[in-house]
Amino acid sequence: MGINDLLTINLNTTDKQDNENNSIGNSISYGLPVGRAYLELSYSTFNYHQVVNGLNVDYQSKGENETFQIKSEYRLFHSKDQRGKLDISLLRKKNDNYLAGIFLDTSSNKLTILQFSYTHNISAPTWDGYATLRYHRGVEWFGARTGSSADPTFNKVTLDLSYNKRITSEGLPAFYNFSFYGQYAKEGIVGSEQIGIGGPYSVRGFTSEGQISGNKGFYVRNELALHQQFTKATMSPYFALDYGVVSDNEESYGGHMVGLTFGVRFNFYDFFLDLSHSIPVIDSNKITYRPNGDEIRRENNPFSGFSLSYRF
Repeated sequence: MGINDLLTINLNTTDKQDNENNSIGNSISYGLPVGRAYLELSYSTFNYHQVVNGLNVDYQSKGENETFQIKSEYRLFHSKDQRGKLDISLLRKKNDNYLAGIFLDTSSNKLTILQFSYTHNISAPTWDGYATLRYHRGVEWFGARTGSSADPTFNKVTLDLSYNKRITSEGLPAFYNFSFYGQYAKEGIVGSEQIGIGGPYSVRGFTSEGQISGNKGFYVRNELALHQQFTKATMSPYFALDYGVVSDNEESYGGHMVGLTFGVRFNFYDFFLDLSHSIPVIDSNKITYRPNGDEIRRENNPFSGFSLSYRF
């Protein structure tokens, strides 16, 4: 529209479309500057299918999640190598879960969440990074409810860190990225607001997001990528190693995961394509037990996926 606005569309899926375990996530966002502030509207969906091992038979579990967000950012300062900003967001989340085709009211919810955060960016000639400290407050607005004993009003704190390093070897530029995400919340927080590990947005190598979840935990993502520039496009092969931990509490057994991913990213004009293949390495909860002592094995197989984005 000629006002430095930005429209972003993301499409994500895996090669398990006809498999019992699959996840699909899509999003659209629109943002524009307003003075020293930046206003953004976004909408995202995430659907998953997963097999749950029962006492005598396995069941098909399905989830449908929607999130609408209004966010306003305000730039506090901006120097040559450092920037600081505050932002406030209002989110409306709807989570519907099903087991064997039956709606699960106890694990489904509608939440309204206020978020306040501060982000600090640092830039240097060969590296850059940022840290975001965010406070989340669940409120009762717009009919927020949970189907369980958890209260829709809650408090949690998250910390997001990122470090990017440019490495030049024999004329071929390479990039290393380190990212950390951690969460702290008291007991009783609703399941959809717990931290989850195992999936494309946390510990890669696992098809379903949040295979292990709880109130407290963290995950670390490491990635090394090469960068090849062409006339109108770029290509970046990459390799990633991720690790995550969730603490045990009254609502979770806790556990840890390790996953590997390798792939290649393409950038052509305003199109961004990411092709990847992920391999599960460690799942501490791969083997669990039924009340009668029978062993339950969770199958985590390698899989391929892609992500396509277009910005205009």
